[in-house]
Amino acid sequence: MTKADLPAVSAMLGRSFEDDPITLHLYRGGTDLVPRVGRVMGILAASHLKDGRTWVTADCSAVGVWAPPGHWKTPASLYLTHGVPMLRSIGFRNARHIGSLAAVEKLHPREPHHYLAILGADPSAQGKGYGSQLVRVVTDQADQELMPCYLESSKLANVPFYERHGFTVTREIHIAGEGPTIYAMWRDPRPPEA
Repeated sequence: MTKADLPAVSAMLGRSFEDDPITLHLYRGGTDLVPRVGRVMGILAASHLKDGRTWVTADCSAVGVWAPPGHWKTPASLYLTHGVPMLRSIGFRNARHIGSLAAVEKLHPREPHHYLAILGADPSAQGKGYGSQLVRVVTDQADQELMPCYLESSKLANVPFYERHGFTVTREIHIAGEGPTIYAMWRDPRPPEA
């Protein structure tokens, strides 16, 4: 993915995450949910461009945002440079719900791993195999490196998809304030067959 892809990817991520439990928790009420979610997801995706681990389909209908080992933490500089636009998108009255997500980062595994930060597909592109390709592009590499992978899913319906790719639920994280459950999922590397 390049910077030129960001407008299309941001719009797609807004549509992809419109019904996500975390989205519904953070963006309580208001209008124009899709563009608001897209702005925040686009900022998060852009923050990983320097890692060189963000892949997008040719038509920008699906994206996989991966962080390499040791780079999973959201940099403080992101909040300094984009904090106000993010708060405007979420809504200042909803800002208090952001703090409830801090528990997720505190429970993030510390051992080296590849981290799937965002996987999204436009609703019209779901079920076409793009998500699987965007997962395998890194899990295949991780297997060669004998490196584990990690992700969090806030949508229980997505858990079986990730299980098919070798991930296992290791913890359920319950977000305070009537928030959703986050499913922490770990994937041990699969050594190549001899």
